[in-house]
Amino acid sequence: MSSLTTFSENVKVFHSHIRVVITPEVVESTWASISSLGDQVVECLKDVKHPSCLVDLTQLDFMGSSLVALIVRIWREVKSRNGRLVVVTSHPIVKETISLAGLDKIWDIQPSIELGSRALDLSDTVVAEVEGREVVIERSGIGRYERLVWVSIVLTLVLILGISIFVMMQNPS
Repeated sequence: MSSLTTFSENVKVFHSHIRVVITPEVVESTWASISSLGDQVVECLKDVKHPSCLVDLTQLDFMGSSLVALIVRIWREVKSRNGRLVVVTSHPIVKETISLAGLDKIWDIQPSIELGSRALDLSDTVVAEVEGREVVIERSGIGRYERLVWVSIVLTLVLILGISIFVMMQNPS
């Protein structure tokens, strides 16, 4: 009797997004294990209002129907919460599998983790390579919305300064 394999290391929850890493071990596992991985991802998404999810297929050179079903399940959950999903793969066979299912028309497919992160606008996340491995690092600096507030403040101050200079030049006393 085969035991259920768990893939807790394959689901990484960050402040800004969830990253699901599909490895060859997942491909070779049982349907029950793949379904369990889907349960884990759905559980992580359940309390997130507008989730960003990056599905990392970069380690794969093959993708079967069980993995397509897993990603469709994740996509439906993300979509139901008005979130965004990006699938990352550059392998031609994996891309062809996604295309044959017609999912390339509804999923954002990116060729690298960096481009996938950009597509999700993960401005508070850095993807770096450390000792030959990709590492996702959360930055603790200001995020996209905080930057927008600061830019608005600076532009307002510049406008006020410009108006003040204009008024002073019109009324030289």
